[in-house]
Amino acid sequence: MAVGIPAYRLPRELLNWEIEGILRAGIEVKTGVALGQDFSLDSLFAEGYRAVVLAIGAHKSIRWALMARTERA
Repeated sequence: MAVGIPAYRLPRELLNWEIEGILRAGIEVKTGVALGQDFSLDSLFAEGYRAVVLAIGAHKSIRWALMARTERA
């Protein structure tokens, strides 16, 4: 979230406060791992997790190829 949402929309102090609250609640956060490569959903449930949230982000913008309209209606 810190990379995808500009600071003028979500101030970093507020974002950090929210993240701290999530971590204090006992939520385990794992970053830098790949589903299917480093773990599977079955392996997480076998380890005893009862709930799993996959928050998958894409940091690369998609460029749409749009044709410019040059004629007037």
